[in-house]
Amino acid sequence: MIGYCALTGYIDMPAVLLYAIMFLWQPPHFWAIGIRRKEEYRAAGIPLLPIIKGNRVTKIKMLRYIAVLTAVSLLVPLYIDVSPFYTATALLLGAIWLYRSVKGFRAADDTQWSKGMFFYSIVYFSLLFLILMADSFITAGLRT
Repeated sequence: MIGYCALTGYIDMPAVLLYAIMFLWQPPHFWAIGIRRKEEYRAAGIPLLPIIKGNRVTKIKMLRYIAVLTAVSLLVPLYIDVSPFYTATALLLGAIWLYRSVKGFRAADDTQWSKGMFFYSIVYFSLLFLILMADSFITAGLRT
């Protein structure tokens, strides 16, 4: 957001949305690491959510963050010039992550599940922003 605001000279809704996406992505990403490496964090004395509240509460919070993140990512077309391709992709990526999150409540192995959640969080973040950048560039180019 600092770079965006330095370039534009003001804070506007696109900056807030991009910041919100990055902010909302972080907790489920890091809690997935926390579940996977729970005993290492415990041994180090780091009071991470999975240690303090347990895996089930952590999974509930992850699901909530992912749901809000998905909704926020769908607000982007209201403020940034993108095509329906971005919207469809954001919806699909969010739906996949939500599905994977819900599956965690039935996971036989939380460590294995959290490893997959961590990996998918990176895929989600990378693809969402790559498609947002490419789509907004292409859409802007078509309009000129």
